[in-house]
Amino acid sequence: MDLSRSGRVVTAIVVLAVASFVAVGTASPAHADSVRDDAWYLEDLRITEAHRITKGKGVVVAVVDSGVDPTHPDIVGNVLPGVDIFTGEPPARGRDGYTAYHGTAMAGLIAGHGHGPGRRSGVLGIAPEAKILPVKVTRPEGLSTGREVASGIEWALSLGADVISVSLQTPTETLIDRAVKKAWNMGVPVLGATGNDGPSGMQFVRGVIPVTAIGSDGGFVEGLQPMWKPIGVAAPGGDIPTAREGGYWTNTGTSNSAAIAAGVMALIKARYPDDEIAHTYRRIRVTADDRGVGGDDSEYGYGVVNPVAALTEPVPYVSIGASTEPPEPTPSAAARDTSKVPTVVIVGGVGWLAVLLLGAAVGGVVLRARRR
Repeated sequence: MDLSRSGRVVTAIVVLAVASFVAVGTASPAHADSVRDDAWYLEDLRITEAHRITKGKGVVVAVVDSGVDPTHPDIVGNVLPGVDIFTGEPPARGRDGYTAYHGTAMAGLIAGHGHGPGRRSGVLGIAPEAKILPVKVTRPEGLSTGREVASGIEWALSLGADVISVSLQTPTETLIDRAVKKAWNMGVPVLGATGNDGPSGMQFVRGVIPVTAIGSDGGFVEGLQPMWKPIGVAAPGGDIPTAREGGYWTNTGTSNSAAIAAGVMALIKARYPDDEIAHTYRRIRVTADDRGVGGDDSEYGYGVVNPVAALTEPVPYVSIGASTEPPEPTPSAAARDTSKVPTVVIVGGVGWLAVLLLGAAVGGVVLRARRR
């Protein structure tokens, strides 16, 4: 597949049933009293040990997604007002396009604190003392565009995000490239899902850490997307119990793995707030547990995230000097213009009513946007 700059274009129209919650393979309801027991990734990542060092306090993680339900018992109190990019106001129930199922799931994996006695029930996130900044970029019909995702990243930066998580199927869009470059220059890491059975444009953007998924057996989840270039990391993504409006669901997808890796990044930012971004990226990569053929590879990247190692192991420091672009107080006018661009598909955890792919070529290449 030719993924040169001249051919990196995706044009798609996707209709999403945001009221349903289906991912790759089978998805099934989960109950609050079983969610914690089924959260196999907590033991595999030694989260209890990591939480003795930090729980992410003081870090703001932007979830650029479909909105977040701030009343869910597992994240209540951890959700900031955020913004709906179409109104410039916080996302609100009853407003067109308020579809928080997928975003709520991602928020729980990042910063869920559970509920009940000792908070032993429900979803425990990787960084339960971090704050979630919901940035809603989906339209009423579940659609979003490359320009809107770029706008969401810029809004996240303007509202003080320390980490940005993008569990979306994005096109390869110049505006996204520019928004991520701005995040880099502001020292804000951006993590993106690689995709399920179709690649997301996020993994082709310089400055993004692409994240692919492993299952409970520790192996790469077959059928999901590997990395085009092995520059990212892997994280748990198979059979993950997640929060959703009104309850819980178990699903598989690189959405989950990207959110979990974003939680690990929140722990790193809390522990090492003064690190330059190049060193922050280096820390999550070089402390990852190598899997596969040895060294970086397309199925695991640098390896599976290891929160404890990332927080405790010495990592040779690499300086990039001062940022070259100062932060702006509000998103640019270009980012506010949300028209005439390719469409983005939410990754995993969302049901599809129909998918209609419309081809458009630049340099004669079309990347098909498929279910991820």
